[in-house]
Amino acid sequence: MNAALLRQSWNMVDADRYRFTHLFYVRLFQYYPSVRALFPLDMQKQEQKLADTLAVVISAVEGNDPSLVDTLHMLGRKHQELGAQPAHYPIVAKVLLETFASDLGPDFTPEMQDAWTEALTVVASKMLEGAGQALPV
Repeated sequence: MNAALLRQSWNMVDADRYRFTHLFYVRLFQYYPSVRALFPLDMQKQEQKLADTLAVVISAVEGNDPSLVDTLHMLGRKHQELGAQPAHYPIVAKVLLETFASDLGPDFTPEMQDAWTEALTVVASKMLEGAGQALPV
């Protein structure tokens, strides 16, 4: 994974990370209204959790932190308990990439998109592994 590109793109939204994650969830619920039921009515804490999780993942990738896999396994089990399905993971990745592209415009380079695509695929795979599931083919 290209940690430098993940960090560079995250730094561009980090100053207003909760606005970024708010925009992500607005877009997610607009495109996929059926997933809204999986989330609390008040999304502020969820938006903060997502921003904090993305920051932790980037830091762990940068530091090659082996505990990241255990963290993602645990997160996958929790998401499964909350009703997340394997088919939701590609949706989340797609919408997150669109949010980066929309928010950063041309500053979100194809290389950054590739880095995030790879990272999100690994994250989803490890989360689903922890839940005893797999990404849909």
